Amino acid sequence: MLHLLVPENKARLELYENGFYSIDDGELTEAEKSLGTQFPEQLRAFYVEVGWGRLQTGANSRYTMSKNWIFPCEDVPQLLNGTCEWMMPYTQIQPDTLPFFERDVDLFLCLHPKSENPNAVHWMWGDKICDSLVEFFQRLVEDPDWFNPPKP
Repeated sequence: MLHLLVPENKARLELYENGFYSIDDGELTEAEKSLGTQFPEQLRAFYVEVGWGRLQTGANSRYTMSKNWIFPCEDVPQLLNGTCEWMMPYTQIQPDTLPFFERDVDLFLCLHPKSENPNAVHWMWGDKICDSLVEFFQRLVEDPDWFNPPKP
C-alpha cells in the first residue's frame, strides 16, 4: 500500500500540516462512474488512504510557492469534460491523459491510464517525471520542488 513516510531517521510528515482531506467511498465511486473507469491503481490507493489536498512543505523543511494541489477525485472528470469551475477556458488536456495534480495555474501533472505504465507521472505535455506515483509522492514529501530543474 501507499504510505507517505519519510525515512526512519526522520520524523513522520504530518499530512494535516499540508491540508489533506479524506474522500469517502461514495465520492470515489461517483467520480469513477463519471470517468467511465477506475482511477489507476496507485492514484486510487492515494485517494483511499490519504485523500486530496495540498503538499507544499517537505520533510526537510523546504517550502514551495507552487500550488502542489492533488485534485479532489470529483474534479478529475470535470476537468476532462470541461465543466470544472476553476479551469481556465483556454486549457487543453490531451486525449488519454488523466490530470491529478496542479503545479500552478493550469500546469498539470498527469497519468496515462491506457499506457503500459498507467502509474507513471508526466507533465501535461508528455515529459515523464517518474515511473511511479508512489515514488512521486514519496519524493514530494521530502522536497515539494524535487521534479523542477534547478534555476541557473
